[in-house]
Amino acid sequence: MHDSERTAWILLMSETEAFARKRKVRAAHRGSVTRIIGMVSEGLESGDATDLVRLGKHKLALSGKLDVLTTQ
Repeated sequence: MHDSERTAWILLMSETEAFARKRKVRAAHRGSVTRIIGMVSEGLESGDATDLVRLGKHKLALSGKLDVLTTQ
């Protein structure tokens, strides 16, 4: 994995975590974001791009759920 890809993942996860905090998302969902960020960090360290793609999909799904929760 290239440094630019690693940087992109780190930024993506940071933005998700910041979004959850800013919108005061319920603690359970904030915990999910934190777990995903942790798993992505582990993937970055091991260089396993397959896991990062899978986790990215989970992150996108969670992001959609966060949008729904905060607009209700």
